[in-house]
Formats: sequence, C-alpha cells, structure tokens
Amino acid sequence: DVTTLTFDSISVAEDQSYVFTARLSNPPQTAFSVTLTNGVVINFAPGSTVGTSAPQPPQGDDPHIDTQILRIGVASTSGGNFESLNTSAPALLRFTDTIDTTTVSLTATPSVTEGDNSVTYATLTNPAQSAVVITLSNGSQITIAQGQSQGTVTVPLPIQDNANLDGTRQLSAEITNATGGNFERLVLNPAPAVTEVTDTIDTTTVTLDNISVAENQSVVYTARVDNAPQTPFSVTLTNGVVINFAAGSTVGTSAPQPPQGDDPYRDAQVLRVGIASTSGGNYEQVTSGPSALVRFTDTVTPTTATLSLTGSGNQLRYTLTLSNPTQGPVRFTLSDGRTITVAQGRSEASIPVNPSDPNAPISLTGFSGGNFEQLNLDQTPVIAAQAALTTLGLLTTLAVFDTAAAPAVFSDPADNATVQAGRQATPVAGDPVFDLNSVDPNGILQAPAATPEQAENVADTNAVGQDSGNPADSPTPTAADPGLPAPDDAGNPPAQTDSTASSQAEEEQTSGSDSQSGSGSVGSTPATGIENVIEGDSGNDTLQGTAANDSLNGAGGNDILVGGEGNDILIGGPGQDLLTGGAGRDTFVFTRDDLNAGADTITADDFKIGNNGDVLDVRDVLVGLGISQPTAGDLGTIFNVNQTGGNTTVSVNINTASGTPQSVELVTLQGVTTDLNTLLNNQQIEYTA
Repeated sequence: DVTTLTFDSISVAEDQSYVFTARLSNPPQTAFSVTLTNGVVINFAPGSTVGTSAPQPPQGDDPHIDTQILRIGVASTSGGNFESLNTSAPALLRFTDTIDTTTVSLTATPSVTEGDNSVTYATLTNPAQSAVVITLSNGSQITIAQGQSQGTVTVPLPIQDNANLDGTRQLSAEITNATGGNFERLVLNPAPAVTEVTDTIDTTTVTLDNISVAENQSVVYTARVDNAPQTPFSVTLTNGVVINFAAGSTVGTSAPQPPQGDDPYRDAQVLRVGIASTSGGNYEQVTSGPSALVRFTDTVTPTTATLSLTGSGNQLRYTLTLSNPTQGPVRFTLSDGRTITVAQGRSEASIPVNPSDPNAPISLTGFSGGNFEQLNLDQTPVIAAQAALTTLGLLTTLAVFDTAAAPAVFSDPADNATVQAGRQATPVAGDPVFDLNSVDPNGILQAPAATPEQAENVADTNAVGQDSGNPADSPTPTAADPGLPAPDDAGNPPAQTDSTASSQAEEEQTSGSDSQSGSGSVGSTPATGIENVIEGDSGNDTLQGTAANDSLNGAGGNDILVGGEGNDILIGGPGQDLLTGGAGRDTFVFTRDDLNAGADTITADDFKIGNNGDVLDVRDVLVGLGISQPTAGDLGTIFNVNQTGGNTTVSVNINTASGTPQSVELVTLQGVTTDLNTLLNNQQIEYTA
C-alpha cells in the first residue's frame, strides 16, 4: 500500500519566523522524519500523521520589493516502516513584504561666487537595488547607481560673472520626480537645495579719447568703459567737464565745450586731462585709464604790419602799426637798416625819420618775435621828403635841436637859409618851402623830447649805430630789448627773420614749466635734416613741433612732447615723459639718465611697427651701462621687451650699487604689441655708435 506525504502551504511576512508542516495519509509505525531540499527536517512521532519542523528564521525585513513564492521538495525520508511512500508533492512557501520607507533628499554647495558652478547632491536613506533617476525643478537630473545611496550633478549657474553690483543671491532646486531603485516606498523630501551666489570684484576701466581740435571749434570729450553700466553713469574730468553714459552704453560724451578761442597768436597746445571722479553705473569697482591729450591747433589769422609817416616838421616819425597787439616784443627791420620794436601788448611804435636822405623810400623788410600765427608786411615804401614838403611850409624860423659843429643848410630851388655853427635858429623871410639837404654831413637832427611811448623806441635808433650829430649822443651800440640779439661792434643791426612780406613769427617762453612751439630754430644747433630745435628746461615742459622735421628735448621734469608731421627726434630726458611722434618716421631718444628717472610713455598707437616705422635710440643707455660695442645678440640679455595687455614695455637689466640685478622700465608703447626680434629685424632699435 502507498502512503502519500503532503505539505501545508505557508504565507509569512518577511520579518516573521515560520514552521513547515507535513501530513501522511497513513500513520507511521515508528518515528518518521522528512528532510527538505532546503535542509529543514520535519519529524513525525509514531502513530502521528502530522509532523512539524522547528521554527525557521525570517526572510529579513528590508526596504526593497522582494515578495516571493518558494517551491521546496523532499530530499529524503527516514523511518515510519512504510511499504511505499509518495513524496512528489512540494511544500509552497510565500514571503510577503512589509512596507519600509526610503527617503531621497537634496543638498547643494552652500556658497559660490558668480560665474562658478554649483554641485547638487541627491541622497537616499537606503541603497538602491537598481538605478534611481531624480528630476529637479531646474530641469537637471541626478542618477544614483545600483548599490549606491548618493548621486550628484554640476549645475551651471544662470548668474554669470559681471562687473555690476549684484549683492548676495540665492538659487534653489527641488525634487519633482524619482523613479527606480526597487523600493517598497520612496518618499521625496520637499526641502530645496539652496546655493548662495556672492559677487566677485570685477574692475571696469574708464578710458578717455585723445582730442585734436582747431582753436575756433567747440570740444566734445568722449569716454569709454569696458563694461556697460546698469544705471546712468557719469565721469567728471579734472577740468570740471562731465561725461554722461546712458544705461547699457559703453560710450559717453560731454556737452560741447566752448572753443579755446580764435586769435592771431601761436598758442597751439596739448593739455593733459584726467578723471577726477565717477558716479553711478552700479559697478563693483571702477578704475581710470591714462589721461587724455587734448590738442588745440591754431587756425591761421593774419596780422598786418604797416609803415607810415606821422608827425610834422622836425617831429616827423616812421610809425609801425599792427592790426593786432603783440604777445611779445616784435622787432621790425627797415630797408635803411634801422629797427622799430613794438613792445609786448602794444600795436604801435615809432622812431624819428633819418633826415640825411629824405628822398629815400623806406619800407619794411623783416621782423622777429610777436608770436603771431601769420604776420604780413605791408611793404609799401614811405618817403620822408614828400611829407616834409607838406609840413614845413609857412616857416618863420628854422630851428635845429643840436648846435652844429658846421653850418646846417636848409634849401629849396628858390631859397635857402643857414643855421650857423654854434647857433640853434635863424629867421626865415617870406613864405618859403624847405626840404632837408641830403648832402650836408651835419644835417641829421636830434630827436625832439619824446613821449613815454616814443621813448621806448629811441634806444632802437641809436642801438644800430646811428649818429645824432652830437658825439655825446652816439653811445656804443647795445641791444635795446632784453632777449633780442645785440648789434655788432660796427653798429650794424642784428640779423632779422625772412624779409618776405609774410612769415611765421616764433617765440620761446622759458619760465618754470615751459610751453614752446617753433617754426624757426630755437635752442641748440639742429642735427642734419632737422629744421627746428625746441628745448625745455628742468621744469614740466610742453613742447610741440610743426609739419617740418623737428628736434624736441624735454630736459628734466615730466614733459609732454608732440612732434607733428615731420621725421622728428623726441628726447624726453629725465622724468616720466609722454611722447607723441605724430606722422613721419620719428626717433625716440633715451639716455642713461632715464634709468633713474621713471619710465616714459609713447601715446596710444603712435609708435608704428614696420621697416619704415619709428625708432628707439638706446645708444646712450648702453654707453651708460659700459657697453661700447654691443651686438644684436647682446640686446636679448640687456633689454626685456614684454607684451602686457595691448601694450609693450621695454625694460633694461642693470646691477644696483650693491650688485643686485634689477629690471628698470624704460618706456611703454601704448596700443602696440611687438617683441625684440621684430624691432631688430625692422631696424627699429638704434644701438650701434
């Protein structure tokens, strides 16, 4: 007979223990045991049809979904004394889940500066059994890998680095969805991840445009910023002018400023204007660029010099009249060699006529001084005799103002009268007309008592060696005007400027801080090809050249040198100088004294690179370092040519008194990027004797 073995089905929670129960269709005669395939043993007592196992441990409580049904068979049986035993029926074991909660939460980098990235972290309270994908409110996603409990994502911040004051801002993100992980229950933590974004301090630079404007035109100042302002922004210049920027605009302008003023004088000048203060713009930090150069150029307003005869009788005079007052003494040369000097600020001067040759036509032949933009000479001659014929009529007495050593004879074709030696006057009968006798060697009259204005010019008459007829009135010739050349020992007048009817006046002003300009030769002897030499002194000088080839030497002080249109030589000298060559191939000369006096600056874009570009002359610097015959290969160890931003700096390697190596900056080339090899290949460094 067959005895059948069956099992009770089991359903148990994963956190509970359980017992296997088996049943027999016939009771065993002896003790009976069943060993299951999972190793569990079920025991039957003799005569009992129901057997049980010992309690088995729980499957284990966990947060993951793992409900399952296990089919367990019989491995073996023992005892019972059965004829036949059927053990084919399996034992069914079902484990059910208990619901455990897993929470996912967000955190982020607490604080970053603008322009940086923030890292957001997602954390599970239990490891994932499969990949978990978490979606954030800012659109980012974080994936937590199988077996892991944390994942990250790097989030580019929408707040980029900028130059404006933004203060401290907060950025937050929340979890909107999470999938995967095989969790029994996954809960989203609603707390956001928060990152604070703080300002970095970015600098905004304000630069000013250089200006070149005619003296009769209004001036508009222009400034630029490298970051647009968020609010209206204003810049106040050192001359009080205000430049305004609209919000969002990188260029600002001032209101038109009054012209320098149109005048007939040479007063072209270069002014340095800096930034006094700024306001608005919501900038983190503002700094000022270099000062602007404002160049006022002359318009040419002519001044006319006219010679005429004034007075009558023995008070007849040559009178020089200017259409504009002078800005400095101006000396005019007459065709007879005598001179008339018009004092500073005056427009008229006169000297007595020369009665020794009254029929000679006298005209203007040249001039010097006055500082006029253009001085035109009216060269119409005047003749003293013609004036005498109309002014010496109806005489009753002829008088001379010097007792002559010989008779003084006055005559016309019909009459003549003689003032005897030692006498001053003689009566004249009738109504004769007299002219001056040009053949009488003693007929030159002494000038009558002069007015204060005339007295300024009497010295000019004697200064050129003219004789009044009295030995006591014939002193050794001297220069009547300080600063003007003296006549020679023979009494000849000094050399005058070009005697053409129109010529440029020139002037040198040297008092403290200089302002010089030239269209002649001022200062030391010019080099070959140089038409004008303009020199400063130990003060802070402003020197300006012309369209010719000029040589400008600032000497000591912090100078401004502006060459003009020619091939100019600019020597800044000791001090921190600002050099502008202008058009042409210009040479910038540096001396050994520059090594101890601060670096010079060549203004923006002025130094031209190329085979016909400008030249840096460093010969005297090398001599000062004791290097008499340098080669091109030596220059790489002596000079450092470095690019900084959009500029190039040239420095010199020297040894201090203590023997310590030191690099001394010589010059900055604004707006130029170059290197030593380029300068040498273009022959733009003069270094050989």
